[in-house]
Amino acid sequence: MRLEAQGITVAKDSHLILDDVNVCLGKGELVGVLGPNGAGKSTLLRVLAGLEMAGTGTVMLDGQSISTMGTAERARMMGYLPQKTPVSWPLSVERVVALGRLPHGDDPAGNEAVERALEMTKTANLRDRSVGTLSGGERMRVLVARLLAVEARVLLVDEPIAALDPYFQLEFMELFRSQAHAGCGVLIVMHDLTLASRFCDRVVLLSGGHVVGDGAPGTVLTESLVQDAYHVNVQTGVIDGERYVLPWDLR
Repeated sequence: MRLEAQGITVAKDSHLILDDVNVCLGKGELVGVLGPNGAGKSTLLRVLAGLEMAGTGTVMLDGQSISTMGTAERARMMGYLPQKTPVSWPLSVERVVALGRLPHGDDPAGNEAVERALEMTKTANLRDRSVGTLSGGERMRVLVARLLAVEARVLLVDEPIAALDPYFQLEFMELFRSQAHAGCGVLIVMHDLTLASRFCDRVVLLSGGHVVGDGAPGTVLTESLVQDAYHVNVQTGVIDGERYVLPWDLR
C-alpha cells in the first residue's frame, strides 16, 4: 500500500504552513519526518490522514484520492496517532486499546488484535488500570497499543517516543521498524536525530514549510542540512556501524 501526497499547500491566517510539499510512503518503509518546531510536521500528518484539508494538492492511497473514501474505510486503512491525545473518561487500559477496533465494527478477530497490541507494547499488565492513573509514558504506550489494534497498513504517528524513557524509546523504534518490515508503511514525526538515523529507512526534513531533504538518513542528516534547518552545530560519528547525530551547540 502506497501513500503519496503531491503539491500540498496549507495556509492559516495568511501564514503559509506547508508550501508545495511532496512526500510518499511505501509498503515496508519506516520514514521519519523531522524538522524544527513550526516546520509543518503535524499539519502534514493531519493532511495525510484526511483530517485537515489542504489548500492545494492531492493525497492518494494506492492510487485513490482519500477524499473519495468514507471515514470508516479510511480509518481501517490508516492508523493515526496525534501528538496530543487527551483521554477524558476513566476507561480501563483494555477498553481504550479496544477503541482501535471501532472502524471494523462487530469483528470476531477484534479481541485477538487487542491482545496482540497489549503484548507488543508491554501494557498487558496495565489492562485493568484506569488510564487516568497512568504516567505520561505509560499512557503513550497505551495509545500506541490502540493504534496497533487497528491493524492498519499505514501508520501515521506524531512524536510517540517523546514522553518515553530511553528503554522504551529504543523498544518502540524497534517495534515500529518491525511493523514496517511486516509490510506496513510507517510515517513517524520525531525530534531525535540519532534514533531517526539508526532506525528509519528514509527521512523527510522539513523547514519553513518546505521539504529540504528526502532520502536515506546519511544523505539528509548531514551537518550542513541539520545546521541550516535547526540552527545548531552537530557532532556526528559511528558506533558499531551505526551513525549518531548529536545537537551540540547553538549556531
